Amino acid sequence: MIGRRTASALIALAVSLVAAGRLAAQAPGTVRALGLGDASVALATGYEAGLYNPAGLAVEVVDLTAFGLRAGLLLGPGGFRSLRGAGSHLDPAEKAALLEAVRRAGGASAALDAGVHLLGIAARGFALNVGTVGRARGAVPPALMELVLYGNVGQGGDADGFTFDGAGARGHVVTTVSLSHGRALPLGVPGEVSIGATARYGRVHAWADLRDEGSRILNDPVDARASGSVLEARGGSVYGLDLGLRWGRGEWAARLLVRDLFAGHRIDRDGAALRTLVGTASLEEGTHSTTIVQRYDELDAGLRAAADRRLAAPLTATRIVVGGARVRSTDALQAQLSFGSSRSGDPSFAFAAGGTLWPARFLELRGAARLGSDPAALFAGVSFQLAAAALDLGVQRTLGRGLGGQAGVQLRVSPGSGGR
Repeated sequence: MIGRRTASALIALAVSLVAAGRLAAQAPGTVRALGLGDASVALATGYEAGLYNPAGLAVEVVDLTAFGLRAGLLLGPGGFRSLRGAGSHLDPAEKAALLEAVRRAGGASAALDAGVHLLGIAARGFALNVGTVGRARGAVPPALMELVLYGNVGQGGDADGFTFDGAGARGHVVTTVSLSHGRALPLGVPGEVSIGATARYGRVHAWADLRDEGSRILNDPVDARASGSVLEARGGSVYGLDLGLRWGRGEWAARLLVRDLFAGHRIDRDGAALRTLVGTASLEEGTHSTTIVQRYDELDAGLRAAADRRLAAPLTATRIVVGGARVRSTDALQAQLSFGSSRSGDPSFAFAAGGTLWPARFLELRGAARLGSDPAALFAGVSFQLAAAALDLGVQRTLGRGLGGQAGVQLRVSPGSGGR
């Protein structure tokens, strides 16, 4: 019988063979915006406006950041929450509930995101942002979760075996440079109207797509087979264009953002390779494994066509974001609705609301909540201000269907501003 530790190692390996959702020329978000659930389309000014809504650059702000780090992990559904107590530490009812949740969701998933905001600077209506983002997504089918929880005899104690269709992972690391500009429009209407655009170009450092191709475990006698492929590339490019609109009057502001109005990507096929992995293990014959590595130009017509489909994984679809805010000298309240396409290509939406408080000149507090197609989440942030410099801290706690969150830290400097 295969031990639960061995099965847990298999599931960890499947998830750690990283990979990511859809490629996008998107720089990492700021830590200050993390405290607002990234719902900053109506509030962002300065270099943040280049990331969230370039129309905000019409508000004269001079600021910069030289370093910001955000990282997060999401596990779902129920998030592998009880895997640390797998086996004897979970009673039968808990194991059955966890497996049923995974079956209802069609499998378990893991997502890892990390971003470094290398540079952000804004002045005279322009903003420049440079950052590197790494994203990973992994999928684990219900059969593999059943193996982890119950061993190779299965939930009913009489399983003939398991197949692991649906296991896979995808990931990429991209460095993005974006240039933004915003300016006021003299339309002669009540309030102030401005428009802005952000053009982004990213260089793909690494890209990988792992697929299971018939892995299975059989009983009586025990026989295991691991089969899969990894398509990997070490170069490529990605680009996108955002358009933003802003209206403000007194304490009130409303903004509209169309993200990825125009977008595309290219993976360097010359540097691509297909790595095919096959391994077997049986009680009678021992173990055997084989790895075959082929360059893209060495693939036959069938494999090349399949590789082209994987290399052409679509970008994140165009997304529309609408937000409003009330900004006063001591606080700001905002709400934001976004809708478009999820990483899987299904329609998705999100609603976030939160606020910012300035109870003292040296301290800024933020909080927000988000609901939508993705798991609900709570956000909190704090900034410590000393003269023109500020240190931002932010956290996210994911609720409901998943377990996880993210955290970040960032240093920024604001030599002068015209206010938010």
